[in-house]
Amino acid sequence: MPKICGVCKRPAALACQGCKGTPGNTEQTGAVYYCNIDCQKIDWVKHKGLCKALRTQKKLHRAGRVLRDLFYMYREKIFDTAVAKVEKKDGKMYVYIGLAGPLISEWHCLFPVSLEVASHGG
Repeated sequence: MPKICGVCKRPAALACQGCKGTPGNTEQTGAVYYCNIDCQKIDWVKHKGLCKALRTQKKLHRAGRVLRDLFYMYREKIFDTAVAKVEKKDGKMYVYIGLAGPLISEWHCLFPVSLEVASHGG
């Protein structure tokens, strides 16, 4: 579909660089196109709210990709490590790697209730 200027409706090739490339963009919320810089300046007052929201969305997607990649690196280092023992003590979960001791010595988390085994008398 040919792009049209958001101001004068002529054929357009210049896209707003702030919104261009926003993940999940649709025609209704996508980047605005302009035929020249003058039309872009005229439209800025009307367009800046949408543009700011789309730039924020791009930043959030970028942050999500960084966090995902960090998690993958963490998982590669930790998840492939042999766990010698997991125990619940004083309502906290302790994870032991081989004979080296607790994986996390200064930080402990509450033991996940979903992993607790109900003790039955008998």
